[in-house]
Amino acid sequence: MGLDRFVDRFERSETQALNTARVQLDMILANEDRVLKVRHGAEKVKAARDFDALLKSGETLTPGQLSYIDGIYEAMWKGAGFDSVNAHHDKPTGTLRHPK
Repeated sequence: MGLDRFVDRFERSETQALNTARVQLDMILANEDRVLKVRHGAEKVKAARDFDALLKSGETLTPGQLSYIDGIYEAMWKGAGFDSVNAHHDKPTGTLRHPK
C-alpha cells in the first residue's frame, strides 16, 4: 500500500474551506455579544461583518483571511466561557530554561 493512497484521501478543498467559513461567520454574527467579551472584540466583529459581506458578494477569501475567521470563531467560544484554541500557543513563556 503506497503512501499516496493516504495523502490523496484528504485533499485540500477550497469549496469546503469557504463553506466552513460561511458557517463560522453565521455563528459569529449570531453571537456577536460573546465576541465582544474578548480582547479586541469590536475589531473582530467588524472584520467578521466585512468577511461576510465579501462572501455574499461572491468574492473568494485568501488562506490568511480564512485563518482569521477561524481565530474569531475560537474567540467567540472563549467569550462564551468554553475552552478554545489559543492561536499563540507557541509563544515562549520564559519559565523553561534549556541546559547550557
